Amino acid sequence: MDGNPPGLTHITFHGGNMHTHDTTPEVWKPIPGHPMYEVSTHGRVRSWLPRNRNARAPTEGRLMNPTIKDNGYPVVGLRRDGRYHHRTVHSLVAETFIGPRPEGHDVCHADGVRTNNLLDHLRYDTRAGNVADAQRHGTHIKGETVGTSKLVEDQVRAIRQDSRSHTTIARDYGVSRMCVTRIKTRQTWKHL
Repeated sequence: MDGNPPGLTHITFHGGNMHTHDTTPEVWKPIPGHPMYEVSTHGRVRSWLPRNRNARAPTEGRLMNPTIKDNGYPVVGLRRDGRYHHRTVHSLVAETFIGPRPEGHDVCHADGVRTNNLLDHLRYDTRAGNVADAQRHGTHIKGETVGTSKLVEDQVRAIRQDSRSHTTIARDYGVSRMCVTRIKTRQTWKHL
């Protein structure tokens, strides 16, 4: 038993966000390739491993607390063969309940909330479909909003108009010559 009263609305903490569930029962399944762990349709992960080598096997699964990575996705460490394998919770839910991820596909969140790992909110789609979702949800990062961007939009527009050599422009803006080439050929900053 997982401790959730059947048929009641309950709130579960999911790696930084609270998500209200309807009366859909929570279903648990073993994670493929990690038989000592289970994941649920509500996006929770539990371990059946003893806490240490001298401990007995637990009589009920122990809920794991995911870590939120810099990209905003909850991650858990699953121990196997003496090593930890760090996996995103949404990929565990999808692989366990939907099946193996098709080649070239991403796990997409229907609501755009990276911490919402309810099975009903996940699906496989192409990278283009995932980007289209992100644009629709307003979570697509581009241009100045990319944390590593050295340029702002006005600088990119100026670079595109600048007729000097790519090397000279790159030196003046503190970027690589290849960065200037990609801006001028619209390989990057395509939205401008």
